[in-house]
Amino acid sequence: MEIGELKAFVEVAHRTSFRQAAEALFVTQPTVTARIQALERELGERLFDRSTRVVHLTEPGKLFLTHVERGMRALEDARTSVTDFRNSKTGVLRIAAARVIGTYVLPGILHAFRVKRPGVEIVIRTGRSAEVVEMVLNDEVQLGLTRFIQHPKLNAIHLYDEEIVLVTHPSHHFAS
Repeated sequence: MEIGELKAFVEVAHRTSFRQAAEALFVTQPTVTARIQALERELGERLFDRSTRVVHLTEPGKLFLTHVERGMRALEDARTSVTDFRNSKTGVLRIAAARVIGTYVLPGILHAFRVKRPGVEIVIRTGRSAEVVEMVLNDEVQLGLTRFIQHPKLNAIHLYDEEIVLVTHPSHHFAS
């Protein structure tokens, strides 16, 4: 069975017309007819009563329609799930961060992320840099934020430079 055949079947069933189904599917009427005939051959049953201008589902056609519609909804749900995943609209993002990054840097980043992707659940774990690396290596988290550490099994991307300054009282001997 082909998706095109199933779509044609559903359209004919709902519109009770091969011509109207063809228009809705942007194909020719002979194409719809061929698709329905292919289904009927495969199933070994007539799906429509074609004795009048308006076509009607046969009893096997009614049974088949219930299952086809359920299957088409499942396919659409599957497509939506994959699209949502690709667009990061849903799912779980597991992040590990070094304590300082988790406390001072991550909150602002997460706020902006949640605005853009409100359906994504975020799970945060904190630890020392070496622990963050281990969490990534053990697939406990999808990404880690830490000071730069080289590891042969990981890719590290430099995100930003942080300027660190010495602050002293003007009378302290380091001030000069």
